[in-house]
Amino acid sequence: MLFVFPSYEEGWSLAVMEAINFGLLPILYDIPAYDYVCDDKIKVKPGNVKEFSKKIIYYFNNPEETIKTISKLQECNKKYTLEYVTQTFLNQIKDRFNI
Repeated sequence: MLFVFPSYEEGWSLAVMEAINFGLLPILYDIPAYDYVCDDKIKVKPGNVKEFSKKIIYYFNNPEETIKTISKLQECNKKYTLEYVTQTFLNQIKDRFNI
């Protein structure tokens, strides 16, 4: 039920969103690409391997908490519809080029 993803750099982070939607709990480094993820408890300071390992062990040993957190993340992901993502992208373009 875990998706261990110790990436230091990401662009769109689609793998994380897909993992959540398939019912896997991601354990992540806290980098800007994951700011949209609605639960900071699954994030660890980049490079802190010891803390990263502790998170994996914690969620592996606490399936109820894992399931609860996955459900929370899946609910959060529902807002990322095609319309939402498209409008956000268009707004960023407008802001960037002062349209």
